[in-house]
Amino acid sequence: MTKIYQIVNFVDRSAYLTFDVCSWRCIYCVRNVSRWCSSLKEDQQNKLKNINPEYLTVEKAVSILKENSVHTAYLGGGEQTEDDEIKTLMKELKYNGINSWLITNGEMLDDELLSSLME
Repeated sequence: MTKIYQIVNFVDRSAYLTFDVCSWRCIYCVRNVSRWCSSLKEDQQNKLKNINPEYLTVEKAVSILKENSVHTAYLGGGEQTEDDEIKTLMKELKYNGINSWLITNGEMLDDELLSSLME
């Protein structure tokens, strides 16, 4: 199971995957405002405030992206390199023709993950 709990699809066929894991506590982090997409209206965010998110499997996340014809996935919203399934997710995205971009602090990058980004 990943720590992905939210996927936001954009009209340009890209998507933002939000991860619910990070060891840093940056004072400027958008997650300090809300764990949910900042483009949601305030009343929608208030309704979601007390909901505990469900995490997605790698297969479900990739399926959602494919169903929405996503060609680029931005992985962020936390520190996705702390997710135990990040390498599997990156491989599955690549296998399915979905470009991926890591939005990371870089602290936990290793050679295997870096090489998957460079291929």
